[in-house]
Amino acid sequence: MPRSAKPVNRVDEALRIARDALDVANECSLREQTHRFVIQTIIGVLHDANVISRDAVSTIFVGSAAIMDAIESENDATAQTLAASRSYLEELARNFGIEIPQKG
Repeated sequence: MPRSAKPVNRVDEALRIARDALDVANECSLREQTHRFVIQTIIGVLHDANVISRDAVSTIFVGSAAIMDAIESENDATAQTLAASRSYLEELARNFGIEIPQKG
């Protein structure tokens, strides 16, 4: 292989890897949205059918946040993931009119 072809192959490989990463990110986003809708629907149906009370719904969200807050981050990536997860949880809770206390 001529020496000048190597950089082009490396660029092509980098583009392939970037496209694969984007595909994975898009799939994860779709899964996250699906989980969000399923969780909201399950809790909403249970609440509307008087299977669980508003206090129980609040306990689900506040308790989940407390568990997340108790997890100690081993590194920045874990800390960012936990922060994003808590933000997602807070958003779900707000959809039910529930405010989760701030961490700390």
